[in-house]
Amino acid sequence: MLAADDLSDLLQRLATAAVHHVDGAASAVITVTRDGRPTTRSGLEQAAGARRSGRLSVPLSDLDRATGSVTLYPRLLAGFGPVERGQAQRFADESSRVLSLALRLARGNEVTDQLSAELASRTVIDHALGIVMGQNRCDANVAFAILRAASQNRHVRLRVVAAEIASTVSRRPPAAGRGVRLDARLGSSGS
Repeated sequence: MLAADDLSDLLQRLATAAVHHVDGAASAVITVTRDGRPTTRSGLEQAAGARRSGRLSVPLSDLDRATGSVTLYPRLLAGFGPVERGQAQRFADESSRVLSLALRLARGNEVTDQLSAELASRTVIDHALGIVMGQNRCDANVAFAILRAASQNRHVRLRVVAAEIASTVSRRPPAAGRGVRLDARLGSSGS
C-alpha cells in the first residue's frame, strides 16, 4: 500500500481492505482532514446492500498533522457487534500507521518541492546580483538594495526583476524549470 501513487489512491485501497477485514461490512469510507480541511474522502459507500443505519465510525489516530476516520456500513440491519468493532479498531490502528507514514512522506515531498523552487529562484537572484555589482561597481549589499528598490517601486516580486535583468544581459529568457515565471504584464514594460 505504501507504493500508492497518491493519498486518494491509498485511501481507496484502505477502504477496500476495510470491507474485506471487517466481518459484515458492505462498504467503507475513509476520511482524512489535513491542514483543517478534508483532503480526501474515499470508499465504496454506494456498494450494493450497504445500510446507512448501524454504521460504525472508528477514529484514525496519530496521523501526521491530520485527523481521520474509518466509517463502515453494515450488510445487515443489526449493524456491528463487539467482534466486528474489535476488527474495525484493529484495522483503524494499522491504517493509522500506514497513513501517518504516507502523510509524512507527502509533507516531505512538499517541502522538497518548495526548497527546490526557492533554490532556483535564489540562483536567478544571485545572477542578477552579480550583474548589478558589475554594472554599478558595488558590493552585494548595495546590489541587493538596488534590486529590492526596483522590485518595490514596480510592485513586482524580486525574482521577476532578477529574471528580467538576467534575460536582458544574456538576451535569452531564463531557462525553463528554474522556478521563475515572468508576469505577462511585465514582459511588455520595456524595463
